[in-house]
Amino acid sequence: MQTVSLSLYRFDRLAGRAFAVGMMGASRVMLPRTEGIGAWKLCGSGVGEGFTPLPNTAVWAILATWPDEATARAQTAHASAFAAMRDRDQVGKLVVRPQ
Repeated sequence: MQTVSLSLYRFDRLAGRAFAVGMMGASRVMLPRTEGIGAWKLCGSGVGEGFTPLPNTAVWAILATWPDEATARAQTAHASAFAAMRDRDQVGKLVVRPQ
């Protein structure tokens, strides 16, 4: 059954933030090559409460769809785009599947 993952990453240091911005570009090439991935979206975040135009360059996310939970868990753990980001500082991963 189709599954959705949301992987969240935090980069506290300036070098980590620069890496994250670069990975957002590189991920556009890496994610389509990830076996089993369906739709995907690279997400940034804003500062403050609600929707603000000021970016928070410390927090990034990858939202993706997968054919099943096993593929979602395996690929978010081992696929190159996810591994490169996670090796820096992953703050959370949420995998959701319908009941």
